[in-house]
Amino acid sequence: MKFVAGNNPKTISILLIVFTFAIGYLFKTFLDDKSYIANAILATTAMVLLYYTFETYRLRVEAQKAAEGKLRPFLRLRWRDRKSMGYNTLVNGNFCDIEIVNDGEGVAMDIKFINVKLEGFEFIKIKGVDVVSPRGGSAFLQLAEHLAHTKAIGKAFTHNNPSLLDALNGLEIEILYQDIEFGWYRAQFVVDSEMNDHFSTRNQYKDVIFKPCPIV
Repeated sequence: MKFVAGNNPKTISILLIVFTFAIGYLFKTFLDDKSYIANAILATTAMVLLYYTFETYRLRVEAQKAAEGKLRPFLRLRWRDRKSMGYNTLVNGNFCDIEIVNDGEGVAMDIKFINVKLEGFEFIKIKGVDVVSPRGGSAFLQLAEHLAHTKAIGKAFTHNNPSLLDALNGLEIEILYQDIEFGWYRAQFVVDSEMNDHFSTRNQYKDVIFKPCPIV
């Protein structure tokens, strides 16, 4: 009724009266129903109840989506030269030049780097991040210690210049993370020299299937 009559109560009332008489006429003509008026009113009432049940559900879904939007983090990766910012990348905890940024409205928690692939290296491990605050909050990533001091990969990750960035061409990073209500999200990134941040986002979505293994 909202779609036909808008929010005008007078128009809705007229439509309901017309609908009731139409249903009553059908009951009387085709079903020979002696109680056609009462049954027509019941049919109209049922229709109104069904309509408002649907509208209530629709509004609830919209409100839930709006609430989730306010809680949802949205992550991206970018390349930043820590050395030019005054950091010594070989001393300060094996941090590298990859920075994770949260552009969403909600806090990102328990960020896990579950799949980091680069051709020529069997295993690359990036340490997890506890929390990244919303609306531009960021953190530099840390390599596992044995990788930070590996000549080839350590230099590629911790020096921001075009030739060493080429060494990471094809690097793929998959991340799992949580929002403040412990809902899980999955994001996939790949090094892309055409992008301003040197990373492009392949995919990012709420993961309703993933369940962390219980601690035993």
